[in-house]
Amino acid sequence: MIRPHDIDNLSDEDEEEESRSDYQWCLHCERAYKRGEHRMVNGLRMCPYQGCHGDAVYDGWDWDRFREPLPQYPAVPEFGVKYPMYPTEYPVLSKGAEKILVFLVAEIHRGRFDPANEKTLCTYQEVHNALGIQRADKNWEKSLNAQGLDHLAKWARTHKLPAITGLVVKSTKPRRPEGKEDWWREQVQAAVTFDWSPWLPDGEPVTLAEIIQESLSYLEGATSQVTQEIKARCDALRKRTKELLRDADGLLRCKVCDWHKPAHEMISGDIVELHHLDPISEAPVEGRIVTIADAATLFVPVCPNCHRMIHARTGGSQFDVESLRAILKTNMPEK
Repeated sequence: MIRPHDIDNLSDEDEEEESRSDYQWCLHCERAYKRGEHRMVNGLRMCPYQGCHGDAVYDGWDWDRFREPLPQYPAVPEFGVKYPMYPTEYPVLSKGAEKILVFLVAEIHRGRFDPANEKTLCTYQEVHNALGIQRADKNWEKSLNAQGLDHLAKWARTHKLPAITGLVVKSTKPRRPEGKEDWWREQVQAAVTFDWSPWLPDGEPVTLAEIIQESLSYLEGATSQVTQEIKARCDALRKRTKELLRDADGLLRCKVCDWHKPAHEMISGDIVELHHLDPISEAPVEGRIVTIADAATLFVPVCPNCHRMIHARTGGSQFDVESLRAILKTNMPEK
């Protein structure tokens, strides 16, 4: 068995004779990615995550071999999630915890929860019934805790996420820590307003044709021509792409003016948008699935102001990022 500290012979380069998984794990940033979805930098294959300096050949370990001594890690790793070589107790979700998370987030999107009204929260029995979970104890709470809810709570705490498990209560009394009612209410409010999309399992893949259709619909003001299914998949891809394009400090910056959302509790969301580059409308589209590696080359993060200016070039064409950056640099008043 290969131990986490046995790093010899784990690199992608030395596995030509062996069967390989479809994923690699980066020694530098401890995140996994699909094999082949690397960045090319000065002729070198690099880890696809923006800001990481890992070499996809020497630092990209085969996922199956890496997780051999770490069976708690999934066979198919999640995009953007860190999988430490020496993990804390709850680095990734169990299958049961993942099912509960997906269910609760779907209920959030449905607009069910009102943090001020405890009657809108879920009961332990309801979650059992909704997910088809077999009752493992005469006590509904103990049964759900043993089958994923407790793991979900500890996982959220490990990753410093809102305590989404606070949305699940007993039929007569909320599931909140005694003496910490204010904290519980804050966590419930935070869980309802939080963007959980980067933490959810991947949905259906997006085709390049759908990305083009969805992107052009916004420019032409014809969003009604795009189905909700396509829009949802494109939105999911954009959110995953934003995670990839963040700088090493976690901020998403405009590539034209370097602006990023100020860190203030009253301002939510990234604000910075993704602009699709010209090649997206010229590439062959039939049957092509857009991977994250593709998305990193098809989109560029820009602030709303610069995004508007990119599409405001006289003559109906667009500015490229470098041209607009040069214009702004020349015309910006000195501080």
